[in-house]
Amino acid sequence: MSKTTFELLVHPIENMPTLVSNIDELKKALEVSLVKYQNLVVTEDGIKDAKEDRANLNKLKKSISDERITQKKMFLAPFEEFETKCKEVEKLINDTSSSIDVQIKAFDEAEKEAKRKEIAAIYKNYFGLYERLIPLEKIFDERWLNKGTTLKKIDEEIKYIKDSADIHLKNIEDLKSEFEEQLKDKYFETLDITAVLQENARLLEQKEMLAEFEARKEAERAARENVEPVVIEKEELSNSFEEIIANDRNVTVEVKEEEIIYTIVFKVECTSEQLHILSDFMKNNSIRYGRVKK
Repeated sequence: MSKTTFELLVHPIENMPTLVSNIDELKKALEVSLVKYQNLVVTEDGIKDAKEDRANLNKLKKSISDERITQKKMFLAPFEEFETKCKEVEKLINDTSSSIDVQIKAFDEAEKEAKRKEIAAIYKNYFGLYERLIPLEKIFDERWLNKGTTLKKIDEEIKYIKDSADIHLKNIEDLKSEFEEQLKDKYFETLDITAVLQENARLLEQKEMLAEFEARKEAERAARENVEPVVIEKEELSNSFEEIIANDRNVTVEVKEEEIIYTIVFKVECTSEQLHILSDFMKNNSIRYGRVKK
């Protein structure tokens, strides 16, 4: 199909013709003639002449305006005709160009669709085992559809992703983590081994926190099961702790190396926070304590 070159040729008017008129002389004559009106004071005697002068001036102004418009139309007529024809040709070109554009886009889309199928075949070759875990849509790069991106380069990139997945999954297994399944799920979600390691650290920390929480709950439960409220009468408030111990039948005394060791069985009623304070106090003062079994 031979190509036809189209080109607009215009021969511009080098010297536009000048309108011949007495407009310059008329202007000068009016400037001289109209000076008398600048400071005119209209009186009853001169009102008739003033109205007549005004009518003549307005008539002159209209005739000049009408002639200006007429001459402008005459001068612009050739250009307006040319402009109309130019717009018609521009529309013709635009309509044709739009039609071609639709076909070009359809052709480009068909090429991209064909390339998508080739990419899918490359993906299936490498990701047979991972097809459901790492779908093509998850790793697809729109730049692969660019004409400048070859299938060879796409093959290399997909293979790299697959090899990386093999290595990273092996790394996860080598962690010997009790959360291995969760970590693999995280990897298939993100394809980011760093995110997996962060998730492992988070799960381990969470496990420790839960263990500590359960231990505290167990301690509180044990305390509730083994503690009965102790009511101390008003007169007993003045008694020292030693006096209470001396009168308690659950106190046994043992002498070791000139130091008296007391074994006391007693009950406390307190809040969780107070229980921790009591526990810390005993630890800090090396006081042995333990749960009394029923």
